[in-house]
Amino acid sequence: MRTTPFSLRNVALLALLLVLSACTPIYQGPSAPIILMPSPPPATDPNTYPSPQPRPQPQPGPYPGPEDKPPPTVIEPIASRPRVAPSAVDSLLDSAWNAYRETRYDNAVAFAERAQRIDSRRPEVYLILGNCYLAKEQPTQARQMALKGIAFSSSGSATRHKLDSLLAKTNAQ
Repeated sequence: MRTTPFSLRNVALLALLLVLSACTPIYQGPSAPIILMPSPPPATDPNTYPSPQPRPQPQPGPYPGPEDKPPPTVIEPIASRPRVAPSAVDSLLDSAWNAYRETRYDNAVAFAERAQRIDSRRPEVYLILGNCYLAKEQPTQARQMALKGIAFSSSGSATRHKLDSLLAKTNAQ
C-alpha cells in the first residue's frame, strides 16, 4: 500500500481542527454593555406627539441650586476704539485732494478712481471727482458725480452740504 501525503487519518484530523477553530471566539475581552432605552408611550394619533409635562417648581431648600446662581457677567464693548492707521481709501483721498489743490486734476481723478474701486460707497470719492470734473469744465460729469455722492451721503453731514453746493454750481453752468 502506498502512503500519500494526505492520508484519510490526516484529512480527518484537519477537518476536526477546522471545526474546532471555527467555534472559538476571536475576541476574548469583556463584552460591550447593553443599554436599554425606554420606549416612548404609544400615541393615539400617529400625527400627534405627547404634550410636554410641566416642569416642577423648585422648592427653596438649605442648599443652593442652579436657580440661586448669580446672572452671567455681561462684557460691554469699549466706548472708544484705539487710533489706527488710516485706510487705503483715506490715503488715496488725501493724495487726490493734494493733487486737486495743486491743480493736477488728472492725477486727482486717478487717485479718486482708485479709491472708488476699493470703496464705491464713500461720498467723499464722488465729491473730489465732481470738483475735478467741474474744474476741468465738464459740468455734466460733475453733476453725475454730485448726484451719486448725494445718494451715498447722510443728510445733514458736511460732505452732503459740499455735494449740494457742487450740484448747485453744476446747475448754474
